[in-house]
Amino acid sequence: MTDGLKLLTVYQVMAVVYREIKQFDLALIYQKKTLDIQKRLLAENHPELGITYQNIAWIFECIGNYQKANDYYNTALDICHISCQTGHPNIKAVENKLSLLEHTANKPSLTE
Repeated sequence: MTDGLKLLTVYQVMAVVYREIKQFDLALIYQKKTLDIQKRLLAENHPELGITYQNIAWIFECIGNYQKANDYYNTALDICHISCQTGHPNIKAVENKLSLLEHTANKPSLTE
């Protein structure tokens, strides 16, 4: 295993750990480091990139940054359309996340 792949694995694990304990700022840092390495090592539309974009989108969604979440989910969906066959579960999963995000983002706040 190359050093880049080892580091990639460490960053992915760190992102999950921080996400699980709701340290979203740190989870985002490690997800973005993961993405940087993947962009260097993988093809432009590799399915793993789509998964990482989904993970970053989910973090932005958790912190209430719905516009950035939307952007990252759409990038993930673009990659899924290119790298997955029609009807693949990843495509449906991202479409569902976008639909839920739209509902959440348009929901009136309780203080209004």
